[in-house]
Amino acid sequence: MEMEEFLSIRIFLRRWPVILIVVLMGVILGWVASVYRDPLYKSETVIAVNIHYGITESLELLVEDRALSRVVSFIQSDNLLQTVIDRLPDTIRTPREWSSPSDLRDSIQIDQRLAEWGLVVFDSDPQVAANVSQTWADVSLEKLEEAKTHAWRAAGMLDGLLDVTCESAVNTDSTYPGQIWQCQVSSLKVAPEDLEGSLQTELELSHGVLPNITYELIHEANLPETPILWIRGLLTACGGLAGLILGSLAILLYPRERVRLDEVS
Repeated sequence: MEMEEFLSIRIFLRRWPVILIVVLMGVILGWVASVYRDPLYKSETVIAVNIHYGITESLELLVEDRALSRVVSFIQSDNLLQTVIDRLPDTIRTPREWSSPSDLRDSIQIDQRLAEWGLVVFDSDPQVAANVSQTWADVSLEKLEEAKTHAWRAAGMLDGLLDVTCESAVNTDSTYPGQIWQCQVSSLKVAPEDLEGSLQTELELSHGVLPNITYELIHEANLPETPILWIRGLLTACGGLAGLILGSLAILLYPRERVRLDEVS
């Protein structure tokens, strides 16, 4: 081991109380900062979202995941969040300067637990967190209903383009015996150009939501009674880490002449 490395180790061994004191000071400062920071409350409204297989055939898991992901994207879309902001009272929007969806995104998240989705809102005021969460859920259910209506209209238009005849027949496949429906397209009912504009409009207004999506409110927003404390722990840990770094730097930057003098003495 070289002399410089040996001296560096000796310095840290002899001055570890300095690092400890600085770390404790950082922890205390972080805790004080968390005390004076506004508490953060979490409120959640839970909705259930599923695919109704009673009216359509089963989908592959990948297709099902994509269909539900499209609903998640729709619930977090700019148009929907703008409607949420517009429905909030001025007493909520003005102090927080919420005027666009990007302003609201920092305070919301979707917590997916299988078919139950929690629309979570964080705020320093528990009542505001509950109001925003409930408004978000109400607007989401309302907009999903509108999108689903347009999706059914688009499906009806597509069905109206073709003249389809179906009849029952015996399935010759030994794996799945029994009666099946056999369908055949015979002709076009309506010229595609006659419905193209309306069909495109309905598809856009459906926002990619499938017509067999089901949704309902599981429970309304809860009024949080106690704040979440992970912010306090994070600030305290950051204060201790900052103290460790500053204490180590202070020892490493200690004047070389004084270090050697101390070693001789």
